[in-house]
Amino acid sequence: MFSFITFNPEWSGWSAFTFWIVFVSILLTLAFTVVVFFGGISDLRFLLRALDEEHVDETDDGRVSDDGPKS
Repeated sequence: MFSFITFNPEWSGWSAFTFWIVFVSILLTLAFTVVVFFGGISDLRFLLRALDEEHVDETDDGRVSDDGPKS
């Protein structure tokens, strides 16, 4: 069921180097994925809470004026 890694004696240095680079890359990728996942959930919760808040502009009377920038 389990397979053990055996390095080719002819390329033992490169085999070990490649194994550890891949292993560390997998760990860093998993850690990055977890951080981004939980950070995304946190941002989504913030967004949904912000959308629930009602901001009323007391100076808005509903009229539309043509006082925009003149070119």
